[in-house]
Amino acid sequence: AIVATNHTVDDDADCSADVYLAIDDEYIYFAFDVTDDVIDTTNTSSWLKDSPDLYLGLYNWHGAPNNGYAPEDLHFRFLPTFGMLDNQGGASVTEAANYHWATKFPTGYIIEGKTALADIADVTGADIFVPENGMRIPFDVSLNDADDGAGTREGILAWSPHNDDLSYTSPKYW
Repeated sequence: AIVATNHTVDDDADCSADVYLAIDDEYIYFAFDVTDDVIDTTNTSSWLKDSPDLYLGLYNWHGAPNNGYAPEDLHFRFLPTFGMLDNQGGASVTEAANYHWATKFPTGYIIEGKTALADIADVTGADIFVPENGMRIPFDVSLNDADDGAGTREGILAWSPHNDDLSYTSPKYW
C-alpha cells in the first residue's frame, strides 16, 4: 500500500485493512476489516471521515485506462450508515438489510455488504454489468484516515501506486 503525498499513516496500527471483493450475476460483495487506532466519522464531508473508497470499472479492461469517468467507472465510498456512489452525486447503492458497519475490538471497524448490479445500472444509466470469468476489471482501493478527533483527514492509504489522492478524478490513476 502507498501513502498519499502530504498525508501521514504511521504504521499498520494507525491504518491498514484486509479487503474482500466478489461478484456474481446479481451483486457486488464487499468487506473491509480495517485496523485504525482512532475512528472519527464526525466530519460532514464524507471524504474527510474514516471511510474506505473503492474504485471499480464494470467492464473488461484492455489497453489504455479511461481518462475520465465513463458510466461504468464507479467510485464507492462506505460510510457508517450506507454505501454510496461518490461519482454519482452520493447516490446510495446499498439497502440497509444488505449493509453492516461496526467498530471492532480492540481498534478499527468492519464493513460488510452487497449492492445489486441492477441498482448500480439504475443510478448510472449504464447497462447491467454481466461478469464473465477471465475479465480484467480495473480497480483501486483507498482508506481515508481521520485521526485527530477533530474530523480532519490525516492519512490516505491506497492500493494503486498512481493514486496519490487522484483516483477520484480518473480511472487512469487506478
